[in-house]
Amino acid sequence: MIDPYDTASLARGLRDVLMAPERELAARRAQRIARQTYDWAAWAKRTQAVMEGVVRGPQGQSVAVQEHDHLLACDIDNTLTGCRNGARAFAQWLGREGERYAFTVATGRSIAEAQRVLAEWDLPTPDTIMSSTGTEIWRRSGSGFTLCKEYAALIAQEWDAAAVRAALEGTTVRFQPVYDQRRWKFSLFGTISDVPAIEARLHQAGVLARIIPSHEKFIDIIPVQAGKAAAIRFEAARRGMSDDRVIVAGDSGNDLDMLSRFENAVLPANALAELDGLASVYRSSLKHAAGVLDGVQYYRTPQPMLMAGE
Repeated sequence: MIDPYDTASLARGLRDVLMAPERELAARRAQRIARQTYDWAAWAKRTQAVMEGVVRGPQGQSVAVQEHDHLLACDIDNTLTGCRNGARAFAQWLGREGERYAFTVATGRSIAEAQRVLAEWDLPTPDTIMSSTGTEIWRRSGSGFTLCKEYAALIAQEWDAAAVRAALEGTTVRFQPVYDQRRWKFSLFGTISDVPAIEARLHQAGVLARIIPSHEKFIDIIPVQAGKAAAIRFEAARRGMSDDRVIVAGDSGNDLDMLSRFENAVLPANALAELDGLASVYRSSLKHAAGVLDGVQYYRTPQPMLMAGE
C-alpha cells in the first residue's frame, strides 16, 4: 500500500515488491489460484448452469423433459438417401437405438415432399421434421405431423413476404415452381454469384431476410431468425438438451448453418465442394447414410480434448 501522489512512496513500494523474498512464493500462489479458477471442468460447469437457466421457462420451470440422450438431425437428399444399403443400415440401427436418439430431419423440402422421399427410401418416420430450410417445425402427432406454432410466431416477427417478393420483381432471378414456395420461404433458381445482387435489392428495399444458396443452382430466401440451425436449437431447447447433445449431418450449402453452429457435425464423403471451407466437422470416408452412421459412432466414442497452452 502506497501513496499514489507521493513519488518517494511509490518508489519504495516498487522496490519492496521487486526485492521481497516472498515475491516468488506469492506469484506461484497466484498462478495456482488462476489455474483453479479457470480450470476447464469448472468453467464448463458454470457455463452449463447458465445455459440451463436460459432454456427454463417462466418461474424456473423447465420447457421440456429430456427423454432422449441425443438429438440427431439429418438432411435427407444425398445424406440419408443415395445408397439403398446405407439407408437400410440406418433404419436398422435407429430401430435398435431409437430410445437414445430423437431422430429429426432438416430439409429444404416441404413437409409433404419430405414424407414422400422418406417413404420411398424406407427410412424411419422422424420424431420431428424441420422442413423448408428450417422455416417450419413439424412434430409427430398420432399418424401425422403438427406444425409448431411457437416457432412460426418467432420467425414471423421480422418477415414481410410481400416486401420480399416486391423487392425481387424486375430482377433476373427465376422463381422455382409454386409448390416449392412456402409461407416463410421463397425459392429461386440461381448460384452463389447471384447472391450479391439479391442482397442489394433487399437492402435497398429495407427488407430483412437470409439468403441461402445450395447445390450450385438453388437459392432460398427465409426470415432472419429461421434456418436449419435455428430450428434445431429451438427443438433441442424445448427438449431440455444442450448443444453438445445434438449431432447434425448434411451434404450441401443449405446445411451450412447447422454444420457450422453445432460442434458434433458430420459430412458424408459425397458432400458437395461448397462445404469444403468447414473446419470443425467430422469428414467420413463413407457416403450417404453410411457416412452418417460412421459420424454418430465417432461422436459416441470419447475423443481426447486438446487444451491451449498456458
